[in-house]
Amino acid sequence: MNKNIKNIFMIFSIIFIVLICNGCWDRKEFDDLALVKGIAVDAAQDPERVKYSVQLLKPAAKTNEDGKKESKSTETVSITGYTLFEAHRNLIKKIGRRPFYGHTEIIVISEEIAKKGIRPYLDYFIRDKEVGRRVNIVISEGDAVKILNTPHLVEDISAAGLRTMVDGISVSGIIISSELLEFKSSLLAKYKDSVCSKLKLVKPEKNEEMEDEEKNEIVTTKGGAFFKGDKLISWLDRTQTRGFSWVKFPEEIKGPVVIRAPDQKIYNRLSIEIKKTTTKIIPEKFDDNFKITIKVDTEGYLIENLDPEYKLDTEKDYIQMNKRYAQVVINEINNILDLCREYGVDILGLGEAIYKKYPKEFTPTVSEWRKMIKETPVEISVTANIRRSGMLK
Repeated sequence: MNKNIKNIFMIFSIIFIVLICNGCWDRKEFDDLALVKGIAVDAAQDPERVKYSVQLLKPAAKTNEDGKKESKSTETVSITGYTLFEAHRNLIKKIGRRPFYGHTEIIVISEEIAKKGIRPYLDYFIRDKEVGRRVNIVISEGDAVKILNTPHLVEDISAAGLRTMVDGISVSGIIISSELLEFKSSLLAKYKDSVCSKLKLVKPEKNEEMEDEEKNEIVTTKGGAFFKGDKLISWLDRTQTRGFSWVKFPEEIKGPVVIRAPDQKIYNRLSIEIKKTTTKIIPEKFDDNFKITIKVDTEGYLIENLDPEYKLDTEKDYIQMNKRYAQVVINEINNILDLCREYGVDILGLGEAIYKKYPKEFTPTVSEWRKMIKETPVEISVTANIRRSGMLK
């Protein structure tokens, strides 16, 4: 009896293994694919069409006897279509391979496209199962394909270089990184507007020692792009961007806070390295109105002192510098708050915070909340501590 049971079990095991090991019926051969590292979306000359560009990774770049590359490791191909999907399919006619988006680093969308409305173009990327949910979305100040084509200072593949640039929020807090899934969620949120990184071309400062090829434009990122609904409204400057980061991504900010020592000398700046920051958005209801408190706790170390005569020796010195540290944070949050009120946008998610705490009491429409945010009182409370001075003896 036991032997029969073992035989039956063996037969079912073999059948199960055969069923699950039936080969890759939908396999894609590597030689049939064109690996896409970056995507650029621009307006076409025909207003009914869209210009679609992809940066393709070449199988191998040839090298000469000196070990230098004779050809680029990537090639950017552009084509137009009435939709992005049509343009994607038209690419096959041009390159002879099917574009594969599993390794795409970044999607660059032009300012012109974003001002018309970004939702229709993101719809394609969100539906395409090959495009990773963590690919970065950025807006270019100017043509997106020029940004994608500009060589990076370090990386051989410019799309990979752009990805590392917009992931640099933890360095200074003045760069906004927004992934596809996160950006999609903010577009769908009722009381929250979207924000992402901005890229632009700039001329480097020239000097006599620079080679001719080094004098070309380079890509830089600083600040961000903010939306009302799915339409680009304007840009965030440096202080507005970090004000946004203090509220939304406080744990990511590690970059310096620069403050002045109490004396009035020219070279009296001090740099504080941020070590830990937490932020809470606390809504309160009184009568039929709402009030919000943004509470920030931040700690840092003194990492640089350009005033050799100023030292943090006493408790009074620490109290004074902590106040200056806190005031910088307050000023930067106020900068982004003023922008939200000016344009009637809520990129800080204040409306979402109220709705989560008071879902029954907070019921304005989106347009009503855009008006309310201009009048809703917001208190900013910052506790700042310099934990150690790092003083040279």
